[in-house]
Amino acid sequence: MDIIMSVRLNTIPDAKDYPKKTGCVKWIMVSLLLPPTVLVSVFLPFRNEFAISGWYFWGAVSGIFIFIWSLAVSVYWLVFITQCIRVEAWNKRREEVILRETQRGRRALQILNLSLHTAMNGDSLVETTMNFLTRQSRLSTYSVLRGENMVRRSVIPVLTDQPITSRLPEIISRLFSDIKPQLCRLPDDFHINVFFEINTSLSVPIVIDICKDEWQKAGFSRTCLFSNSARGLAVIDDWLDNDIHKKAVLLVISLHLEPEQPELTAESACALLMANRLTQQAITPLALLHRPERLIDTTAMVEGIKQALDWMPVKPDALSGTWTATLNAEQRVALLSLNEPFIQEASLYELDAFLGRSDMAAPWLSIAAASLAAMHLHQPQLALSGEQGGDSLWAAVVSPHALAQEAS
Repeated sequence: MDIIMSVRLNTIPDAKDYPKKTGCVKWIMVSLLLPPTVLVSVFLPFRNEFAISGWYFWGAVSGIFIFIWSLAVSVYWLVFITQCIRVEAWNKRREEVILRETQRGRRALQILNLSLHTAMNGDSLVETTMNFLTRQSRLSTYSVLRGENMVRRSVIPVLTDQPITSRLPEIISRLFSDIKPQLCRLPDDFHINVFFEINTSLSVPIVIDICKDEWQKAGFSRTCLFSNSARGLAVIDDWLDNDIHKKAVLLVISLHLEPEQPELTAESACALLMANRLTQQAITPLALLHRPERLIDTTAMVEGIKQALDWMPVKPDALSGTWTATLNAEQRVALLSLNEPFIQEASLYELDAFLGRSDMAAPWLSIAAASLAAMHLHQPQLALSGEQGGDSLWAAVVSPHALAQEAS
């Protein structure tokens, strides 16, 4: 199967301008210069013959003048019309490409269910959501289990006195338990693709083996395809381009647990179950994740966010919240310098400030938090996340579930 490239409307060439008609002044000049030229050209070679018969001379001059004039006008209009046809065809093709690429860019994934475990967790989903919306600080001083050092961080309140080998299976078990109802309701012909984003003190193969064991213990009879390539939101971009018509769901498991450098970090465990709007109608989604847009650096922030909003589409003043995670100092300054309503203090939720840095899990943590807010407030949210060790950003809109069906 051919791999479809990501949508990039800014790479489409500009429309071509139609050729301009020759001005009246030029035609008048041609009309004034052409008769003397024809007169001289005819008279000099045949002046003896034309001296005998004047009427024949003037008839020949007039005929040649009319012929040359008609030929010039015909050639001019032929070239002009040909150029117009070519420009018309080019611009029409360009509009078709823009329409097709815009439709492709405005694809979205259904969020069928999500499970989010952080230090924000309350006794209910509503309480957890309110903890995020009220920016309840969860950064506290904890000892590092691998040594005697004390660091400020936020932890998942699950078996905090136990080693990670005991905590991880329990946390993963809770993730699978939360999403099990929707997974069990999927039609039998749907495939499950599991994507991992893992940052723990354990090796990736060990974590995946634990996930597979907990998958079996949860009673899932379906087979699934596991992938552990760390790609962040690029996996969503790729899925929307190449897997949107498949009868399949994408299950993202994001784990940020006891990292090697724990200072000011946020433990998080997230499971996002997503499906295609074109093929999945059995389950009513909780929210929609629209195509993410990659911002290569801070200079592209304005245009990148604008494009991310257009993929819904939604106007900036319709956003009720912006959820940021793992932004570096330069990215944060550039974001705060934007004169937009969704960057104001009341609508800006900086997860790094009250929860801690989530590093590789940042995209999924910000999207999960934005999803909770969209479900609770019934308004679209913007998720912004940085890439660990890089200058790139990802921007994505999460909206409440809408009944409108997307075009293919």
